[in-house]
Amino acid sequence: MKRLALPLVLTALPFAYLLALSWTPTDAGVQLPLFDDAMISMTYARTLAEGHGLVWYPGAEPVEGFTNLLWTLWMAGLHFALGDGAITSALVTLTGFAALAYNLREQAALGDQLGMSESAIRASLLMTGASFPLAFWTARGMEVGIAAALVTAACVESIRYSRGGGNVLTLALITVALFALRPEMIALTAPVWLFALASAQPRRRVLLVAGGALAAALMAGITLWRYTYYGDVVPNTFYLKATGVDLGVRAMTGLYWFCDTVAFYLAPFLVITLAALPTLPPPSRGHALLFAMTAVTSLYSIWIGGDAWEWSTKFPNRYLSCVLPLFFVLAAAATDQVTARSVRRVDVAVALAIVLGLVAYAVFPSEYRLALPGRFPTRQAAAGGVAFLLAAGLIVTLSWRAHWRSLDWPVLIVAACLAVNVPAIGFAVKSDGFDVAIDRHLTREGLALRRMLPADSSLGVTYAGSICYYSRLRCVDLYGKSDRHIARMPAVDPVFYPGHNKFDLHYSLAIVAPDYVDGLPRDADPASYGYNRVEVGGFPLYRRATPLERAR
Repeated sequence: MKRLALPLVLTALPFAYLLALSWTPTDAGVQLPLFDDAMISMTYARTLAEGHGLVWYPGAEPVEGFTNLLWTLWMAGLHFALGDGAITSALVTLTGFAALAYNLREQAALGDQLGMSESAIRASLLMTGASFPLAFWTARGMEVGIAAALVTAACVESIRYSRGGGNVLTLALITVALFALRPEMIALTAPVWLFALASAQPRRRVLLVAGGALAAALMAGITLWRYTYYGDVVPNTFYLKATGVDLGVRAMTGLYWFCDTVAFYLAPFLVITLAALPTLPPPSRGHALLFAMTAVTSLYSIWIGGDAWEWSTKFPNRYLSCVLPLFFVLAAAATDQVTARSVRRVDVAVALAIVLGLVAYAVFPSEYRLALPGRFPTRQAAAGGVAFLLAAGLIVTLSWRAHWRSLDWPVLIVAACLAVNVPAIGFAVKSDGFDVAIDRHLTREGLALRRMLPADSSLGVTYAGSICYYSRLRCVDLYGKSDRHIARMPAVDPVFYPGHNKFDLHYSLAIVAPDYVDGLPRDADPASYGYNRVEVGGFPLYRRATPLERAR
């Protein structure tokens, strides 16, 4: 427990800050809005808890406009027990904190399984505890914390099983939980099962195959339920993000944002990890498993085009944050090898070449830069590049003169972790928690609309979370997260912006025709679709001027 005390304190600090920032006094009492995407899941969860099915609002067409089924079901349980309100939102956040605490416990066990020194284990725990991205996404109500805990637990169980311990049923249940949490996480379960299958004793492989068959059957059952209930084998959000966009543009954009993450967050850890990776001693296959898990997640993040908020956060997205604990374990394990002088100068040179190449791609992007949202942060990139080059020069000098042992590498790598988190924390403070102010505004607006508008009114939205949750109106998602037609259409916005570059205003405003509209994509003219600007409860909306027969 002593190992976990300081990391838990470091994790708790951003949770407390973000909870305090989310505190929203209203006429209906204090509210605690979560991240807008999390509030979409909360809306589905409440509808289910109130007996109307797992749909966006009572009577809505069954469309899976969320990706985190297991997390949404947990939210539904909280709503069933407590109803909606600040306590339910707070418990969602506290569940995330409990998941990160469990992850730290499993991470310590992972370090023991890999034979890491005590100082390296503590260093990895401190890096995870100090990781602002991991705490941020979890504290704002996303499923990142539980995903990280399940991924770490899967690695621990796989390594234990390969050494004659562990439980194949536990591994199977973790696998199913990951799939139920986010379907794409099935890709992360492959290295876990392949590692256990390759490393286990022959007589135990039969049990492993049986456990894998059980996990596959349960995941097939979930998929069958999804198809029966929603008419699709994957969530609607998959079509929204992964179709209708040229794969080259999407992947190159994802690569750009990945390199951006390396340049601004992962660079110091990646250098030492890549440098020491070839020299890791037995049980090096365990380290290879962790490397495979981080590599698979990185490739998925690149393939899907990154996340929707990469242009502003400057820290790992939701996908990469799920495997940050594994990455920190690898980096801390590498410090043991550095201290033992087993890292060769050529390994350091190769690692630096790889990382500097990624940084150079982020600083000097290719022509695909034109497909990226926002302006390129030239000054920040230049400052980060210069700082990293100075650090790289120091590492090369120390490597060449073989003064590795004279440094306390676990302390240095924890210091590096604290340093790279400073800009992320600074960004969160300067941006008022990154969209927390918007979430508070949408919460107040939603409550005002609930009070001022008829309960059967419909509302077109671009922010589909807090305003729909608190207004309880029948919402129309203009960006298609809960709309099959828009999710399957080709992207119409020339700027690739995952989940936000598809819309069909003729369909949404002239055919579906909500009574009111709150915000429109880009510079669309609402008057051309028969909407006039009005104020409702002090909030600007667009109201349909003439009745229209709607196709629901």
